[in-house]
Amino acid sequence: MLTIALCVLFFLLYFTGIGLLLPFRLLRPTHFFNDLLASFWLGLAAAVAFLQLWHFLFPVTLLTWGLLLGLSLLGWGLNARAVWGWLRAHRLRRILTLLALLAPALLILSNQAIWGEVHFDHGLYHMQTVKWIENFAIVPGLGNLHHRFAFNNSSMLYAALLNPGPFHGLAFYTASTLTIFAVLLRCFSALARLVEERGALRPTDLFYALFTPFLLWYTANSTFTGYSPDIFIFALQSVLAGGLIAIFTRDPADTALLRTYITRVVLLAALAITVKLSSAVFAAGVLLAAVVYYLLRTPRFSGKWRALAGWAGSGALLILPWLARSVILSGYLLYPSPLISFNVPWKIPVQMVEPIAPIIRLWATYGSGSIPNISFWEWLATWSKKVPFEIKEGVFYLIGLLALTLLLRLASRRPQRQSGAPLVVLAICIASLVYWGYMAPDVRFMGAAFWLAVTAALMLFIQQVMAMKAVKSLNLLTAAVMLVVLFWLSPNFTNQISRSYLISPPLETFIAEQSVTEGPQPYQVTRSGLVVYTPKDYSKEACWDAPLPCTRLNDYDSRLSLLDPQDMQKGFYIKIP
Repeated sequence: MLTIALCVLFFLLYFTGIGLLLPFRLLRPTHFFNDLLASFWLGLAAAVAFLQLWHFLFPVTLLTWGLLLGLSLLGWGLNARAVWGWLRAHRLRRILTLLALLAPALLILSNQAIWGEVHFDHGLYHMQTVKWIENFAIVPGLGNLHHRFAFNNSSMLYAALLNPGPFHGLAFYTASTLTIFAVLLRCFSALARLVEERGALRPTDLFYALFTPFLLWYTANSTFTGYSPDIFIFALQSVLAGGLIAIFTRDPADTALLRTYITRVVLLAALAITVKLSSAVFAAGVLLAAVVYYLLRTPRFSGKWRALAGWAGSGALLILPWLARSVILSGYLLYPSPLISFNVPWKIPVQMVEPIAPIIRLWATYGSGSIPNISFWEWLATWSKKVPFEIKEGVFYLIGLLALTLLLRLASRRPQRQSGAPLVVLAICIASLVYWGYMAPDVRFMGAAFWLAVTAALMLFIQQVMAMKAVKSLNLLTAAVMLVVLFWLSPNFTNQISRSYLISPPLETFIAEQSVTEGPQPYQVTRSGLVVYTPKDYSKEACWDAPLPCTRLNDYDSRLSLLDPQDMQKGFYIKIP
């Protein structure tokens, strides 16, 4: 457990140092801690952008990690005076108090990672994907071996970066813990301001304070252990929503600050799309709202088009290599969509690609690969059983909260003008949820959209109550609402603690060994003579840490061949007349 916590702290500083090198980072004395956290996310986005390019030519190894470590140390070195000045501005007692609060939270998350649920996809293809990234540069047509290898989640590059050398086997625990802890740190910063400051909370702090119970509940009720891109997306969407609120509520006269905030949002939105294509609606909504706000609130001749071109270029640094990677892995631009393809030798046959997206949707909707002969209401009753009770309750609370807020506004004799940021976040979340419900209504694909919608509704309610002057203290009202929500959700973290795991947990390779039966690794031989390994347990269909190349039996194709019979690095293809 202690090893996981130390790894999380190390990589928190690692990515923050990279972010401190970026020209649009910000270190203001009054917001220093929050700006450091923003630098972490920017550094993470920059690292993924670098890894996408690096992986075109080389595997992600200890050398890759070392190069980025050098950049991180340079970033900290160039900003050492500002960091030291910020630390000196605080009394030792306050710093120790902060550490005393953060340490238990980090240890609880680390223990949750040890005992948390591991999704079936980890053994099915997540671990194998990272293994390919660590051993080979990007392999053309890898999706021919196993169609899930072509899903092109950039979060797998991130996981591989956390896994080299002395860290090998620990990324299994660190990958999700790091991103959630970074969001939790921002929530703690908001809670500190809630307690310490006499003045009213800033809107961003209000947002993160209200979001804290939902973050804790999600962490305790998700498949927290492993490389799941769903956890990554939840964290990114949370930060994007906070960034959008910062854009709408910053000092109107500070145009430079507005551009910096939008640049952050652009990079993180692009990162979210590369992690999981299904997050595109949420990311696009945030981008659209930020750009429209900028165009409407800045002077007509103030370098608008130059700024827009700069943001487009920043997003392209992540999106264009990601699209190229999709073509290399599958032959399709937006795999698993077959609409745009290229006639490359490694292209996955279109008759194999066309059923993938519909099958994903069927499994997410009905829990099977075919449409059952049932009515809509029968399906709804079956589907709702898979939805956590707190979310079903939350739907009614969300509707009731919005209705109550509207009634209070209508009852107000002189409705005051309020920030539209929560309303914009709410609209984006609703659009994202509608898309989710239509495309793949599995709860794990929901991301943070639902809980962000509830958070936005709480902000609207609190704003309205304060506008009516029914309560004098915004901080007191926020604390009361947050405690009520926390009591309602009551996040139930694991209470399992093992003395043998207090220092170091079992490595991922050990977990893999325990997840399969003993015995020799089975394999198949294709018509071209290629040896393809298959899972030891046919019913589980998971390769785990099997030798490369490995695929489940249902995806094995005897027509699979290598473009170069002597070199897997050159790629795979399946030739269908």
